[in-house]
Amino acid sequence: MLSNLSRCSNPLLSVVTRNGKVCEEVRRLSTIHSTAKVKLKGAKLSNRCIICLSGTETPQLLQGLLTNSVNHLEENAQHRVNLPCIYTMALNAQGRVLYDLFLYKLKNSEFLLDCDQSVHLNLIQHLKMYRLRKKVNISSKNQWFVWTVFNADGVSVSSTSKDSKVVDEHGLPLGGSEPPVTSAPNMCTTDNLIISVADPRLAVLGHRLVLNAGCSVTDVFPDARLSEDTEYTKLRYKLGVGEGVKDHPPGNCFPLECNLEYLHGISFHKGCYVGQELTARTYYTGVVRKRLMPVKIDADVDRSKAPIDCIVENEQGKNVGKFRNNEERYGLALLRVEESLKSKELRVKGTDIKFIANKPYWWPQTLSKQA
Repeated sequence: MLSNLSRCSNPLLSVVTRNGKVCEEVRRLSTIHSTAKVKLKGAKLSNRCIICLSGTETPQLLQGLLTNSVNHLEENAQHRVNLPCIYTMALNAQGRVLYDLFLYKLKNSEFLLDCDQSVHLNLIQHLKMYRLRKKVNISSKNQWFVWTVFNADGVSVSSTSKDSKVVDEHGLPLGGSEPPVTSAPNMCTTDNLIISVADPRLAVLGHRLVLNAGCSVTDVFPDARLSEDTEYTKLRYKLGVGEGVKDHPPGNCFPLECNLEYLHGISFHKGCYVGQELTARTYYTGVVRKRLMPVKIDADVDRSKAPIDCIVENEQGKNVGKFRNNEERYGLALLRVEESLKSKELRVKGTDIKFIANKPYWWPQTLSKQA
């Protein structure tokens, strides 16, 4: 059972306490979704887990390890934004991706890291290695679970506009990129908290939630229908958004190849952090030839046998990248953008698996750093 209702003024972040009631803002948001006849689905992300960091020097530790700026979470008039959550990555010294993360600030100097379950012990070790003598406590929160709620039709959960949009064959919008969240009121917390924030990457990805054990996404979004996390994975792959070590193998890709700058996951003004030098140099003076892209597999092949991290060839047999992962007909591949978009058909080397690559709607119309 959930405890007494706490009022929350933030429409992007909500707290549910022990008597099963939801705060006024969550109820209002759920009513809007119901009125708009949005088909919400909710899924528990079993491959994600929560790490808690607390202590007065936690912001300094995270600021030196993450690609995004922790200052975006601070309640400080000197900073232009105040977000409830940021998307970010931790890199190694060579500038390659180790972990993709969501960072939430609770109260004072207490933070939550939403990370891939399979590498959470490695991440804790990574944090402790750089902690040195900083006053930071690091612990796993095994009683908290990550959920997501999203629109089954691929439309922004937060959108209430009835304006028509040009959409592709999957019902996903085409055109310009989604704007990031620019501001948010203060966060509300209780001892038995539930966090619900708009996904900081793309509005179409819905809301991300951290719930106590025994709670469900339907406690926050009553109209949501529970589904498997594969439905959410399929939506991400349609959009071309990677998540976790299967899509971002540790040490095997660079943050800009993962479209981190397009997903609001990196700050080029924050100063030094581990892996910053190569990342900044590539952004300002280099060329990003390869990027993680959405692919659609041919309907006539056995998609269950699609190999992971295998070479992809174009019609001329030229190596244009690597196949990452798939869910049914939709997948991700790290591809040379120019060659892949010009190709009518791509193939996983040594197999009969054929597919086409698409440029996501949320990419800029012109890729200024493209070769």
